[in-house]
Amino acid sequence: MAPILFFLFACIVHATEIPTTRQLTPMLGQGYLSERQMLAGECLTGTPVLEGSPEASISYTSSISEQQLASELGMSAGAKTRLGIMQTSASANFLNASKSDGFSISAIYMGTYFFKNRILKNPKTAQENLNAERWREACGDEFVSQQTLGAKLFFSIRIDFLSEQEKNAFSASFSFDSPLASAGASVNRAVSSLSKRTKVTINVLQIGGNVDRITEIFQAQDSTAYQFVQCSSGNFEKCQEVLAQAISYATNIKSGFPSQISPETNNGPAVLSSTTQPYQAAHIFVEMTPELDAQVKLSRQLISQKYEATYQQYTRARRLLRDSVIRLSSRQRDRLSEMERSLFSSLQYLTESSLRCFNHPKQCSDTYRDINGALYTEKDFLIEPEIFSQYCDLGLSPLAPKPLTNSISSLIQIAKKLEPDLFLPPYEEAIMDTCHVAELIYMRTNHLSLEGHNIEDLRPIGTLAHMKTLDLRESPSETKCPFEDSSKCLRADFRNHNSFIQLHKATSTPRMLHAATPLANGNVLITGREKRAEIFDPQTARFRLSSEQIFPRYYHTATLLKTGDVLLIGGFGRNASQSAERFDAHEEQFVLNTHAPLFDRASHTATLLSDGRVLVIGGWSNRLGIFTGLDATCTVEIYDPQTQKFTQVASMHLPRASHKATLLNNNLVLVTGGYTPNGSLTSAEIYNPATNGWHFISERMHQGRFEHTATLMQDGRILIAGGFTDQAEIFDPKTHHFEKLEHPMNEIRGEHEAFALSDGKIVIMGGRRHNQLDINLEGDHIESAHASAEIFDPISQLFTRLPHHMSTPRAAFTISPIGQNKILLVGGLGALASHSAELFEYTTGSSSD
Repeated sequence: MAPILFFLFACIVHATEIPTTRQLTPMLGQGYLSERQMLAGECLTGTPVLEGSPEASISYTSSISEQQLASELGMSAGAKTRLGIMQTSASANFLNASKSDGFSISAIYMGTYFFKNRILKNPKTAQENLNAERWREACGDEFVSQQTLGAKLFFSIRIDFLSEQEKNAFSASFSFDSPLASAGASVNRAVSSLSKRTKVTINVLQIGGNVDRITEIFQAQDSTAYQFVQCSSGNFEKCQEVLAQAISYATNIKSGFPSQISPETNNGPAVLSSTTQPYQAAHIFVEMTPELDAQVKLSRQLISQKYEATYQQYTRARRLLRDSVIRLSSRQRDRLSEMERSLFSSLQYLTESSLRCFNHPKQCSDTYRDINGALYTEKDFLIEPEIFSQYCDLGLSPLAPKPLTNSISSLIQIAKKLEPDLFLPPYEEAIMDTCHVAELIYMRTNHLSLEGHNIEDLRPIGTLAHMKTLDLRESPSETKCPFEDSSKCLRADFRNHNSFIQLHKATSTPRMLHAATPLANGNVLITGREKRAEIFDPQTARFRLSSEQIFPRYYHTATLLKTGDVLLIGGFGRNASQSAERFDAHEEQFVLNTHAPLFDRASHTATLLSDGRVLVIGGWSNRLGIFTGLDATCTVEIYDPQTQKFTQVASMHLPRASHKATLLNNNLVLVTGGYTPNGSLTSAEIYNPATNGWHFISERMHQGRFEHTATLMQDGRILIAGGFTDQAEIFDPKTHHFEKLEHPMNEIRGEHEAFALSDGKIVIMGGRRHNQLDINLEGDHIESAHASAEIFDPISQLFTRLPHHMSTPRAAFTISPIGQNKILLVGGLGALASHSAELFEYTTGSSSD
C-alpha cells in the first residue's frame, strides 16, 4: 500500500539543529527519528544548492565558556549524541583537556568560518510502497533539510595549580578576557610568582580545512587535535613561542588556517551541523506516533543530567590521577583510582540506560528508577597534604605561609646534611625533585633533632609516622608535637623550669666521699670525711654542727632505719671498717652499735630491705690490715635493728667494690658492676632475701662499670648510667635483659649522682671523666669533674643537657631530696666543691604535649 501523501501550498513547521560529531554526520534527505534522536534511512531526494552568505570570526579576542565549547562541539549536556563518545573523538578529548576543575582554570578561544548553507531543494520521496508503520521505522518523523558548512579552530590554555590557594591568587590578579595575542605574556607575568610546579598546557583543535597542516606546523600525532605543548612557570618561554606560532597559523590568510577554507579546495569546509524538519515541510504527510508524554521526557532529561554530572566527576578524578601537578600519596592515588573505576562503571551503565530509554520509550521511567549510585561530594576530591613531599611542594610555593616556607627550607637543609650525596650541585638542582629526595631521606631517618633550626610548622614531620623520636629540645615550649603518639617528642620545656641555687651558708667543714641521709623530720644528716657531723635544715637553708661521730670515716654507708635512726657502717678511716655506729635522731647523738660488722668494708653498699633489715654487700676488704685496693670482697651480711647484730648470708658469685645495689619492686636486690683488680665488671646478680640465695644473670651488661648509678624507674626497670663512660642501658627485671640505649649521655660520667623525679624523668648530674681509682686523695681539686647536668626521658630514651650548671664541678658528692621539688647537693671532689652546697629546684612536666 502506498503511503498517504498530501500536498499543501503553505505550512509553518519547526526545525531541529543536529550538531555534527564523529558518530553523527547526516546527509541531505536522510530520515531522522526525533523520538530516539537517531538517523534513519535515505528517504528523500532532491537538488542540493548553496544559499546564504559566508561569515567569519577570526579575532580570538575573548575566551568562550566551557558550556559554549561543548555546544560548539556538538556535545552539550543532555544531547544523546554525547553518550559513549567521550573517549573516542578528538573533539571530546579537546573538551576534556580544556575543562577546569578545583585545581585548574582554562581559557578557550575560538575562530569560526561559515560558508553558504547546503539546502535540499525540491525534496521527493526515495522510498516507495511503504505503509505508515514501515515508513516510521525506515524514515522517522523528520528529514535532514539543510547543512551548515564551515570550519572551526579552537585554542585552550589550561593552568594547573599546586593548591586552591594558588588558583585563587591567580584568579584574583588575572582575567582571561584578554585576547589570545596577549594571553601568553599575561599568563607569564601571573604564573612567574607561583610555584615552579605550576603547569601550563596549550591545546588546539581544528574542524574542517586541511588538518594535516597542524601536523606539519606543530609536529602532532593526531590528525585533528593536538596537545602540542606543556610548560611550567619556570620555562614559560616555550609556551610563548608556541602561542606565537599558533596565532600566526590562525590568522595568516596566505599559508595559515584561513587559506584552507574554500569550497573549491580538496580539504575545504566541514559539515558543522545539520537541520531537520518534519516531513510536513516537504508536503509529505504520514501517520506519526503521538508525542512522548511528560514523564518520559522528564526521565530522559534526568538520565542526561545524571550522565553529565557523573562524567564531570569522572573527568576530574582522571585528571587528578594523570594530568595534575598535585603530588598524590599512595592512599590518595588508590582512592582516586577506585573513584575513577566506579565512575567509569556508572558511565557505562548510564549509557546503556539512556539508549534503552530512547529505543524503548515505554520503559524509560522504569529505567531511570533502576539507576542507583550516589555521586561523590566535593570533599572527596580535596587533596589535603598527608605526605612529606606534598607539604614540601606547598612550602616551596611563593604563596605558602611563611612558617611553612621557613620550615621546609630548614628541613631540606637538614636532609642535605644527613645524605649530601643524594643532592645535585646547586646549579643543577632545578632539574631534580628536591622534595622527593628529601622525603626518601626522612623515610629512613628514625631520630631527628631540630637543634639549631627554627622550625615552626611541624606538620611535614608529622607525616613521618615511622619516626621513633623527634628532638624538640631547642624548639619553643609552645611548639606542638606533630605525632598522634606525642610520646615520640622529646620536650625540653623543663629546661627553663629548673635551676641550681648556691647556698651562701655552706658546710662548716669540707665534705668529700661522705654520706648524706634524709631524716624522718625533713632534715639531712651529713657524715664522713671529718669526724664532726652536721645537719641541714631546709626551713632555714643552713647547716649546723651536730655531735661528733665515734670514728671518722669516708666511703662508708649511712642508712636511715625504720626506727628513724641512721646506721653508719665501715669505710676508710681509723677503726672505721671494723665498726658500726648509730645516729640517734631524737637525741642527735652517735652511739656505738653493740655488735660490729663481721667483715671489714669500704666502698660497699647497704640496702634497706622491706622488712627493716639492712643488706650489706661487697666492698674493699682490709685483709692485710691495710686497704690495698686489691682485695674486693664477695661477702654479704644482714643487719637486724632489733638485735643490732650482723649475720652472714650467702656470698655473691663475684667480689665487687664500688658497685651499685638497687631494691626492686619485688623486694629483690639487683647488684650491678663494680671494680676488681682485673678491671670493671659487666656482670650482675640478684639477691632474694626470702631464700637467702643469689641468681647470677647470664646476660651481661654492654659496658663494664663502677661508680655508676642504677636508678629505679616508675615502670620497675633500672636505668644504669655512666661508670666512667657515656653509655647507658636499661635492665628489665621481668626478662633479665639489658637494653643498650642508642643515644649516649652528653658527658662521660663516674662518681656522679642520679635521681628519679616524680614525672618519671631522671636527672643526672656531676661526676668526673677519668677512670682512675684514686682513693688516697690529697686534695679535692679534680680537673675532670663536671658541673653539667642532664635529664633522661624514659619514653623517648634521650638525654637532654640542662642549660643551667652547678655552681662548681663536683664528683663523689651527695644528693638528698628535701621538701617539694628540691634536691640538696653537698660537697664532693672538684674545685671548691668540698666547701660548698647548693639546691637544685625543678618542676616536673610531661614529655609530650
